[in-house]
Amino acid sequence: MSSLNNRDQGFRDGLAKYPDIKIVEQMDAGTNGREGYATTVENVMNANPDINMILTNCGDSSHGALSTLEMYPDKFAEVKVIGYDAGPDQVTAMKEGKQIIASVAQYLKVIGRTAVEIAEKIFTGEKYESVVNVEVGLVTQENVATFVPKE
Repeated sequence: MSSLNNRDQGFRDGLAKYPDIKIVEQMDAGTNGREGYATTVENVMNANPDINMILTNCGDSSHGALSTLEMYPDKFAEVKVIGYDAGPDQVTAMKEGKQIIASVAQYLKVIGRTAVEIAEKIFTGEKYESVVNVEVGLVTQENVATFVPKE
C-alpha cells in the first residue's frame, strides 16, 4: 500500500499549488476495492453535491467512483473522474465517453526492464540511484483511440 499512499501524497503536493481546489475527502489506500470506493464516493457526493472532479489513486477507485456517478445520472452527470493505472476498464470507459476523462498510464514493460537493469547493477557491484524515475503517460478521451503504451 505504500505506492498508493505515495500517490496520495503526490496528489496532495501537486494540489497545494492550487489553493482554490478543496479536498473534501481522501479515500483509503485501496483496501476496500470498487465497492468500498463506490460507497465512499456516494457518501461524499451526497454530503458535498457541488463537487465537480474526483481524483483517484488506482483503477478500482476510478471504477468505484464511476459506478456511483452512473447510479445517479441526474445528480452527478457533470462530475468528472481522473484516474490512475489506465487499465483496460478505464480505457474502455474513456472510449465510451463516460465520466472518466483521463488516467495516468504506467509503462509496465519499461518498469520491468528498469528493475532488471538495477538488479544487474546490484549484483555486479555497480553504482545505482536509490530513486529511479520512469516515464508515465496520460490517456485522455481525446487520445484514447490512438494511445500506444511505450514498450
